[in-house]
Amino acid sequence: MNKMDISINEAQIEVLAYDHLKLINDHFKLNISVLINPLLDDSFMLYEQNSKVLFVNQLKNGLDEEMFTLFENSIDAILTRKSGHVNYIDKILPILGQYEHEKTDKIDFPSVYKTKMNSYLEEVDRLKHDLSIAHDRIITLEKTLIHTQEHLLKCPITRLFLENVLLDELRLGIEKHPTKTKKNGALLIQLDQLVEINRKHGKEIGDESIRNLAYIISQSIQDDLAKLYKQEGPGIIVYFEDISEEKLSKNALTIRNALLDSIVFVEKVSVSIALLHFKELKSISDESIFSKEVIQTLRNRMRVAQKLGKSQIVDKSNAFSVKQADAVLIVDEDEMSRNMLIRIFKRIELEVVSARSVEEAMIKMKENNIFLIVSEINLSKMDGFTLKRLLNESESYAQIPFIMVSFNKTPENVKRGNLLNVDLILDKPVLPEELLGHIKRLKAKMS
Repeated sequence: MNKMDISINEAQIEVLAYDHLKLINDHFKLNISVLINPLLDDSFMLYEQNSKVLFVNQLKNGLDEEMFTLFENSIDAILTRKSGHVNYIDKILPILGQYEHEKTDKIDFPSVYKTKMNSYLEEVDRLKHDLSIAHDRIITLEKTLIHTQEHLLKCPITRLFLENVLLDELRLGIEKHPTKTKKNGALLIQLDQLVEINRKHGKEIGDESIRNLAYIISQSIQDDLAKLYKQEGPGIIVYFEDISEEKLSKNALTIRNALLDSIVFVEKVSVSIALLHFKELKSISDESIFSKEVIQTLRNRMRVAQKLGKSQIVDKSNAFSVKQADAVLIVDEDEMSRNMLIRIFKRIELEVVSARSVEEAMIKMKENNIFLIVSEINLSKMDGFTLKRLLNESESYAQIPFIMVSFNKTPENVKRGNLLNVDLILDKPVLPEELLGHIKRLKAKMS
């Protein structure tokens, strides 16, 4: 038996020791009561050590070795009860336990031991129960933690890690291995038809299209070290380690062609791809600036790709082939309101493009280099909020300043505008100087 720490006071030790002596006497039918009784007398405490030896030797022939040791320890427990705590339990339980399991004859445990042992076992059961509850709680918390981490770090649509995870990896890479990191590269890939798919088939089909995009990209990549991340927008970023510009371009071509040949989408699709090899940023050593510059360069090149048309790949060779956006798009069904806004913008020599509906506005966006959109809230079929929501689905369009004008500027409309990142809502009739002042500040920020 293992050593047990059972709390028991000296009075109980005396009772336990005496009980053992009586059990031994009864079990072996020894007439030792005459010898045991003096143990209860304080006068026995005055016996010298050699007197005790003579006393116990009288019983040696009647007991086996284990029982004799038990008997001797019982006497010691009583003799020393007034000199402090005696760890009697630890002394006699191994002997008694061995005798209980190995001997033909059985000796019962004394009642005081049984009481304490039961209490001890009950405490063990309670602790086991508490431990089981704690263990179950830990498992639940671990699952919750994993779910929370995935919710914060992974895209719920594609299950890819988010762009912020890539930013952290880039910061760490440029900090610890700057030379090695400058040999890496990245692609930003977006579906050219995603806005139309969402509009015609709904967001659920649009999300499915993004999942299909991620899958086809992963199957087309010719590099085992490449990693996919979900952009903060509609695109997928592919990060390559230790790759040449030639191989990076070859991967971009392979992905583009795979999407052109794909039949898993609801309609025929193509992709625009922005390409960046990190050696182009070799002058940047600050890790936080470097990681942000990677993402910003990819976004800028994606804007150029979308301006050039569908199925475009833009790298350093053609990143500046599109002229700077300089037109204002006005969206309003009312001809008088459109003409008034056109006259205001002509005063500061801005090019103006107009549309009467959301559908027409989306066409004008593709045909022109728009730097500002001014839209009425109340439009037929789809309103100004729907237009902004559609624009937000494109990374490049979402960045264009968006101003709403309406006779119906209410707290509810302001709240909806804030949720869609509308830059400003103005009351009709528009005050020319107020509008021009806002445009001047917006252009200053953009420059």
